[in-house]
Amino acid sequence: MELKQALISVREKNKDERKKISSFVLADKDTHGGLNFEEDIREYWVINGSWIVSTFKEQTIQPDFGPTITKRLDESSSTFDEDGVLNFISQGSIRVEELSDFLSGINKELAGVN
Repeated sequence: MELKQALISVREKNKDERKKISSFVLADKDTHGGLNFEEDIREYWVINGSWIVSTFKEQTIQPDFGPTITKRLDESSSTFDEDGVLNFISQGSIRVEELSDFLSGINKELAGVN
């Protein structure tokens, strides 16, 4: 199956749902002497029949007492059709490891594993 057809099949399969296809940590760093950390994350979703690519910073604070606190910062998202997703991939906007994770999510979705 060609990639564009795979994207169409996954979108149509999840046309009435909110389905995360993949999530990839673009960068991470320790903060406050290693007690806390931040991750730059990109997620690929199918939401109500549209492809959504969301990028955000997730900040995790591990206090001395109490539960871990996680916040999303600087969130942005774009909506794409299949051609837009293919263009996003082909423009060099993602790393090989991220592409591999995305394609793995597509294959799992097509196989009904997710």
